[in-house]
Amino acid sequence: VFSGTWTVADASAEWSRDPGGRTVGAEGPTLAALELDRPAGDADEAEDARAQVRLLDGFLDGWALARMPAFSEEGRAVLHDLGILPVYRAQVLLAKARTALMDGRPHQAAAFARMGLDLERPREIGPTNPAGLHVVLATALLETGRSREALDTLQVLAEAMPALEAIDSIVEDLVVLEGMGRVGDSKEN
Repeated sequence: VFSGTWTVADASAEWSRDPGGRTVGAEGPTLAALELDRPAGDADEAEDARAQVRLLDGFLDGWALARMPAFSEEGRAVLHDLGILPVYRAQVLLAKARTALMDGRPHQAAAFARMGLDLERPREIGPTNPAGLHVVLATALLETGRSREALDTLQVLAEAMPALEAIDSIVEDLVVLEGMGRVGDSKEN
C-alpha cells in the first residue's frame, strides 16, 4: 500500500529488475502506460523531469477524480488519512530521482527530489517526505556545485538523525572552503 508501485504487476516487474529495491517505483507497467518509465530526456535538463512530474500528477489527479466519488465516505476518509496518493507520489519521485542520479543526471535528480517533497512540511522526515528524497537532493546539489543548498537539505536530515551531523559538518567546511576566494558576497571572508 505504501510503496512506489501502483499494482502487483508493477511490484513484480520492478523487484525482478532491481532486487535491491533502490529504484523500485521508477518503471513498471503502469508508468509505461503513462510513458513515464524512461529517462526524462537525453540531456540533464530539469525541465524534462518537471514535465514527467506534471504527467504523474495529472494521472493521480485524474484517478482521484474518477474513483473517489464511488468510494464511501469512510473509504475517502481512510484514503485521505493514510495519504496513499501523496505517499505513492513521493515514492515514485524518489525512485525517479535515484535513477536519474545513478544515470549521471544530477539536475534531473534534484528536480525530481524537490518536486517530491511535501512543501507543507519541507523540514520534516515522514511518509510524504522520506529521508531518501533529502539524501538524493543533497547528493544532486553537491554534484551540481550547489553546496550551500545541499547544506540546508543535510541540516533537515541531521535534525532527524543526529548521526549525520558529521556529514553536515563536512559540507559546512566545503562551503567555507568554496567561499574563501570570494569577495563581497561571502560571510566567511
